[in-house]
Amino acid sequence: MAFPYSTESASLTADDAGMRGTRMESRSLGLVSPGSTVPAAIQAAPCPPSAVEAKCYYYGLPSRPLMVARSSTNVWVAPTGPEAYLIPKELEPISSHPLQEIWETRVAPAIVKYLDSKGVKWTSVDPLRIGFAKESPKPVIIWIGVLPASLSAVDDIEVATGCKVILSDHDINDVHIEIRESEVFLHSGPKMYKPALTSNVTAGAKEPLSTALGLPICAEATPSIEGTGGFFISDPENPGKIYLVTARHVLFPLDEDSKELYQHRNNSGQPRKNVLLFGDAGIEKYIKDIELEIRGKHA
Repeated sequence: MAFPYSTESASLTADDAGMRGTRMESRSLGLVSPGSTVPAAIQAAPCPPSAVEAKCYYYGLPSRPLMVARSSTNVWVAPTGPEAYLIPKELEPISSHPLQEIWETRVAPAIVKYLDSKGVKWTSVDPLRIGFAKESPKPVIIWIGVLPASLSAVDDIEVATGCKVILSDHDINDVHIEIRESEVFLHSGPKMYKPALTSNVTAGAKEPLSTALGLPICAEATPSIEGTGGFFISDPENPGKIYLVTARHVLFPLDEDSKELYQHRNNSGQPRKNVLLFGDAGIEKYIKDIELEIRGKHA
């Protein structure tokens, strides 16, 4: 498979025949081997990324987001050499840079105002250093997250260059804009899995962490006493909320239970009673079961 590279750190020399393109010698990126051919005509201008560039641009980052636009003008091409490979990218704080002094008070508000005026469905705006693993210092980038498929390719470029103008207006000329697809999920705790089919090899491991019936639970105050969460119900008067039904003695030990109605509400005066997934014994058994399953797969 051919991978893209940036021509910013490459030298190009004319091909012997002068017709088939140019040959590239990699200096610092190490993305392709010497002798790989690239197109002869390369125009440096912001343009929508190809499908390969969009997918591989953030190679190395755990989330592997799709890049949808950038204000930089270095062009990516697809080398065809047999030893072509990608160098992973990393994120770092910007540390020392003039942008730090004016980001919170001037630049960030201006960019957010501009994004809102364009109707951009943005999810995050962050100043970071984004570069290759061994690159130092890495370039400073304003990293903007937008909802997937919320902008057209032309709009993406317009937004990226528009934000770059804002940086220039504040005398920040060595920072570029990059836009990626990004979604934000707000949870009060880890998201639970959907129950897997029994034919799925991970079904057994996922079941205690899913929304299946019979979840092992305990009161936070008594992790040694474990019971079962029976089933889920919803309340039409509180749309969006889901409740787990369990037996009272699971959360209120019999020797401490006064049998009085417990109902936690804001400003009710009653202390909150937290519920945990797994008790002490349950989590130990769960971990051992996973370890046994892993060993069985590799036996």
